[in-house]
Amino acid sequence: MKRYFSGVPAPAGAVLVMFPVILFFETENRAFLDPPLVICCLLMSGGLMISTMKTFSSKMLEITNCPAFLVLLSISFVVICLITEPWLTLSALIVAYIVSVPCGVRQYSRSLEMEEALKEEQKAS
Repeated sequence: MKRYFSGVPAPAGAVLVMFPVILFFETENRAFLDPPLVICCLLMSGGLMISTMKTFSSKMLEITNCPAFLVLLSISFVVICLITEPWLTLSALIVAYIVSVPCGVRQYSRSLEMEEALKEEQKAS
């Protein structure tokens, strides 16, 4: 399916690697720069990039059903947040992306099950 990536794309993986540094900039807590935490982020990001699990693609976004002003308002809100609170906004966006990874895997497996059920129905009829 073209609507899913196989693993995490490289730009997203690079952002995941930078997550401890971004958290340090936001909180100024040196614990986020501890080598074991940074190594863990590096290994997890690398593992996600080379994995075969399916993650959401930007091709999945469809704006046709949503009024354009809501889309523009949302984009404007994110840009304003990035300007006023860049590290906090980036942290929130990264956490949202991390949460979306298992959601993408689950959605992909459901779509495969639906496709298989449709094929079985077509064979039966």
